[in-house]
Amino acid sequence: MELANKIEAVLYMYGKPVTIARIRKILKSKEEETEKAIKELFSRYEKSPGSLVVIRHKDRLMLTVKEEYSELVKRFVKEIELQKAVVETLAMIALNEPILQSRLSDVRGSSASEHVRELDRIGFIRRTREGRSFRIELSKKFFEYFDIDKKQLKEKVKSSEQLNEGLLESAQSAEVMESNNPEE
Repeated sequence: MELANKIEAVLYMYGKPVTIARIRKILKSKEEETEKAIKELFSRYEKSPGSLVVIRHKDRLMLTVKEEYSELVKRFVKEIELQKAVVETLAMIALNEPILQSRLSDVRGSSASEHVRELDRIGFIRRTREGRSFRIELSKKFFEYFDIDKKQLKEKVKSSEQLNEGLLESAQSAEVMESNNPEE
């Protein structure tokens, strides 16, 4: 159960297809237990009346929106007019807030500064000077816009706090590996 939750969190954080090998490396899990957890995750989503689904293509998994909700998502993305990379940066902030902009840039790359400016411009985050960097937190507008309160967000994140720290570390090494491995 716990490994399935962690796999789900990894899929959410990446927001794109992720190899099972990468998932295993991030979670430091064995092949057999990972496959069992993946089956559990598939079962959970098959039974769920929710809007999300886990899909598998060859050796990759992805958490995405069910077909019947894709038009709604397309309208939503158009409405807020955020590029996918900016949304991914916002997700990283939401899962790890408060976070220093310098740390965010380490994980998300040099374009994170531009993403942060955009998110600040539209009012989804607050930045306060902290040393030579900025402390980034979600704004009231973020919670209103996405119709979630801070407590709900923290509850969703609480179960994966240890995972978040691992994702931050793994994302750094993953970016280095991805620059050396164009298939990812």
